Amino acid sequence: MLPGRGQVVAVAASIWMHPIFSNDPTWFQAGDLWVHMRAGSYAASGAVLNVYEAHPAFVAMPGYALVLAPPAALSDTLRLVEGLPNPVSQPSAWLPLLTWAMGLSFVLYLGAGRLMTTSTRDRRLVVLTMASMFPLVVIPAGFLMGHLEDVLVLGLLFLATAAIVAERHMTAALFVALALCLKQTTLLAVPLLLLQVPRTDRIRWLVYVLGPAAVLAIGALAVDWPHASKALLGAETFPELGHPLPWIPDTGTVAAGPWRLLAIVFAVGVALWIGHTRSTVHLVAALAVVFLARLPAEPVWHSYYLSTALGFALVHEAMSSGRVWRTAWGGVACLAWFLVRPPDWLWFPVLLGLGAFTFWHVVRTTVTARRAVWTASLSPLVGPDGG
Repeated sequence: MLPGRGQVVAVAASIWMHPIFSNDPTWFQAGDLWVHMRAGSYAASGAVLNVYEAHPAFVAMPGYALVLAPPAALSDTLRLVEGLPNPVSQPSAWLPLLTWAMGLSFVLYLGAGRLMTTSTRDRRLVVLTMASMFPLVVIPAGFLMGHLEDVLVLGLLFLATAAIVAERHMTAALFVALALCLKQTTLLAVPLLLLQVPRTDRIRWLVYVLGPAAVLAIGALAVDWPHASKALLGAETFPELGHPLPWIPDTGTVAAGPWRLLAIVFAVGVALWIGHTRSTVHLVAALAVVFLARLPAEPVWHSYYLSTALGFALVHEAMSSGRVWRTAWGGVACLAWFLVRPPDWLWFPVLLGLGAFTFWHVVRTTVTARRAVWTASLSPLVGPDGG
């Protein structure tokens, strides 16, 4: 039901947003989604390893092109009008594309529901958490920015975490592998989830997780090195489209790859700090912190970079306190702040303040989780009377 309502809201907003607020009949269209659809057209024709020829702005994994192959095939078959390369005010391919993209958000709601039910039977809280994903994840990442892959990755990681909690480790490996075939940022979750797997299964688990994505990436590099290498190894970001760090020039392009390696190093550090934990709350909090680190590891900041961290933070708050108001309201405030452009000396401190309010509970839980791990490791030695 939630994906269906989301489709209706998204389509209505796309059609009426500009006419209502600016008296402009042009439909609202997320430009990046058009870029991704062109890659989907390559995948629909069987050229999965050549998807990086479609557009230089497509830098996700080749598996994501397969996700958008159906609407791309429909558009190519019916010769619908698209918004790329030339902007079109009301392209006939947009509504089918948007409906498909919003419909796939069911993966996010399914994952959130599965993960929540591992720790609570409060149906109202589960539904509230799932519904809160719409303004915090689906709207900023999927609708406004056109990055459906971030929505799908979060849903698959929810499913993987729920499987880890249920000790279905190879099922979790399948979900993580699917997420990694969609987007490289999934790597941030791998160290933490790997340490939740029994030692004897870790190598096999890691092969299952990394294998499919490695085949896709190496295949694309081998078949189309000029385009694939630039997308996978030398991805660039555009400062004028986001909020560049104060020392980054406002024009031109910036290579994002070297910066992102810092986030992977941080993810390994958090995984070693948490270790093998028996607490779902600690695991979810640590995942939120790991994905929150994506933001400072980027030279240019975009609102949807927060979506994965907000999703895990929302689940953590619901699990630990039985409410979601802090993450929901704080997250909306953070996302709204990205829409304004005051001077850097004001924008960054305000965002950091809003972020501290929103994410403090997951940071605190992650920092104190190490003590809980030590206590849990000693618990079998302590009897009911403490002796």
